[in-house]
Amino acid sequence: MPAKPVGAPKKTVGLCSTQRRKVASVVGRSAISTTVAPTDSGKVRWRDRAEEFFAWPDEREKLVDTVLAYAPEADISICPNLMRTRRRTKGNSVVRMSLHSDLDGGFTGYQEDRVRDIPGACAVNSGTPEHAHVYVRLDESLTVEQHSHLCRALGDWFDADDHKITDNDLMRLPGTWNFKARAYD
Repeated sequence: MPAKPVGAPKKTVGLCSTQRRKVASVVGRSAISTTVAPTDSGKVRWRDRAEEFFAWPDEREKLVDTVLAYAPEADISICPNLMRTRRRTKGNSVVRMSLHSDLDGGFTGYQEDRVRDIPGACAVNSGTPEHAHVYVRLDESLTVEQHSHLCRALGDWFDADDHKITDNDLMRLPGTWNFKARAYD
């Protein structure tokens, strides 16, 4: 991991085994989308966000190298679902074998217990106190409509304000820095 920048934001914690198994189980010419938001004097320049795509698994080393190069100075987001093409659009995912929810605030011990109640679920700290991303591994792929409906239900289960419900949503890549707090200082 790169050296921690001066005045660095909080770092996300861990990559859950559910995510590793899901990504490892999908092979082919799929694309992983990463989005990089550069910082300027400690401020995130959201308007300059750029997406890069990597063929999975052929370009996994290039993906890791790119993340490591940008991680000390930029927010890194990734789409939890592999895309069919180099476009991150709704319905373009190869399979939808997991649900996700972005819990902005209120992720406490009670919410952690609720994650444990869901088979195949895990939570990852998103880099801000009491914020988390929850993922649920599924046994079979869903339709686009089923995926959106169940992602919304997952968010409702956790009283999430920010419903990320589509198969092309971006989530902070676990293990990278969260610069968002500095953007609003």
